[in-house]
Amino acid sequence: MKKNNDVEMTVTQNKYTSNLKDISLEIINKSDSSITFDFPYQLETYVNGSWYKIPFKNNKGWIMIGIVLKPNESYTQNISVKQLDFELSPGEYRIVKSFSEELIVSAEFLVE
Repeated sequence: MKKNNDVEMTVTQNKYTSNLKDISLEIINKSDSSITFDFPYQLETYVNGSWYKIPFKNNKGWIMIGIVLKPNESYTQNISVKQLDFELSPGEYRIVKSFSEELIVSAEFLVE
């Protein structure tokens, strides 16, 4: 996944404990124009040199509303771990979010 200078995503903590409940994801628009996105994301784990998608529980649904982020504005999205069909164990993880077909951004974190 290549870096993008127009949109930045970070998690509020770089390290979490395995009993975490939520992850706060900050999205910052560093471009000169507004961007539009919605809630869906993908959580992935890094195992043996490759990233693997973490499944959601079968009853997971998404609210599909357009969020407009003006230049130099930020938005915080809270991600609930209890929506995953996976128990987070110590390791490397990332949240991947698509803003368009050409713009896919991720934020990495550790679970200890």
